[in-house]
Amino acid sequence: MLLLFCGCTKHLVYEVITSFPEGAGIYWGKTADELMPTPYTTLNSRSMEGEYWESWCYQVRKRGYLPSKIVCRPDGDENRTINFFKLEKIKTKITSDPSDAQIYWGESPDNLRNTRRLTPWIEDGANSKANYENWYFQVKKAGYEDSEVIYAPLAEKDRAIHIVLEPSE
Repeated sequence: MLLLFCGCTKHLVYEVITSFPEGAGIYWGKTADELMPTPYTTLNSRSMEGEYWESWCYQVRKRGYLPSKIVCRPDGDENRTINFFKLEKIKTKITSDPSDAQIYWGESPDNLRNTRRLTPWIEDGANSKANYENWYFQVKKAGYEDSEVIYAPLAEKDRAIHIVLEPSE
């Protein structure tokens, strides 16, 4: 009877997934092309009974940040720790011709507010909705017509907005 259990013993294997900042959504799949969202966020750990983890690919994503690189691990990791590099904030660069124009922005074209910022400007705060939400922009400068309101849809990567102002008549 003892021979039946030899070689069949399994133990707990662990997986830990981290990111900076924490709270990023975890995507995983058998290959890089098969990544699917999970209900988990970083810092996340799990365990299973077995000998090792099968091959698997991982990525983390957080609103206001660029997605992490995809990390794929082969079969055979007994315990697996996935440490992601620091997530980079999405940036919005606003420029105009001529420069030194006043920047206005907001959630709707009818509700733009003066940011008290002048072009050129790079907004790089991950907590700024201007970097990743559906957002509206306009620039104004004395002696020039106000620009049209520019719509910038939800961003998953850095974006650049350039506006050419027309002289007033």
